[in-house]
Amino acid sequence: MSADSPALAAVPAAHQRDESLTYEVFITAVTLLTLAMTAAYYLHLTSELVKQVLIAVDTVVIVPILLFDFIRTLARSQHKTRYLLTWGWLDLIGSFPYLPILRLLRLARVLMAWRRLRGTTQAETIAEARRKLGQSSFLIAFFVGVLVLIFGSIAIATVEANAPLANIRSGEDAVWWAFVTVATVGYGDFYPVTDIGRNIAIGVMFVGIGIFSIFTGYLLTAFQARRRREEEYTIAALRREVAEMRTLLEELTRERR
Repeated sequence: MSADSPALAAVPAAHQRDESLTYEVFITAVTLLTLAMTAAYYLHLTSELVKQVLIAVDTVVIVPILLFDFIRTLARSQHKTRYLLTWGWLDLIGSFPYLPILRLLRLARVLMAWRRLRGTTQAETIAEARRKLGQSSFLIAFFVGVLVLIFGSIAIATVEANAPLANIRSGEDAVWWAFVTVATVGYGDFYPVTDIGRNIAIGVMFVGIGIFSIFTGYLLTAFQARRRREEEYTIAALRREVAEMRTLLEELTRERR
């Protein structure tokens, strides 16, 4: 794909540079994970129980992320109509729920993200991640949370489904259990009854506590950064007013002389 193609023209170079590198890495990782889930689902690489987990995670977690990415890209695009007519419609249709095969259309998004990232070095990416440490930590924690949700659901469903007195018997049950456990809510309607299942639950809870600690720290950092920006703006405005008053006083002094 050439640099002069209509698809690439929909994202001006200046706009591409304004994009967050850490976000581009995040959405690329999510899209590749989605494509791997789609392959496992349609190539019959897993059991029916795991397929239930994959379709539930795709509907509840992946689809909202992809729709958010589509809306974000559309809102930030300087040529919205051109974006929609080139690869934007692929992003939108590729985000529809209940049909994992449509995720293949998101390959265009991976190619665009790869082109943006190709123009930067690893050192530049790491430098931006450090400069935007709060955002980077948030996105990493979010991605880890998605992975824990997927693999935790698969693990608990595999262990608990055939156990005597088990109440987690389907992929949907496993995803709901993993979601409330990662969120440290502990709703209590589903719970493991096997020793292995309880050990899985302990691991998921520990990860969930760590993830929400990072989320809390990110929100605190964001609020503090906003307050600092407001304070800096106020101080700058006061300095301008003082400078204007000083200039006015000097002019009045000169006139009296």
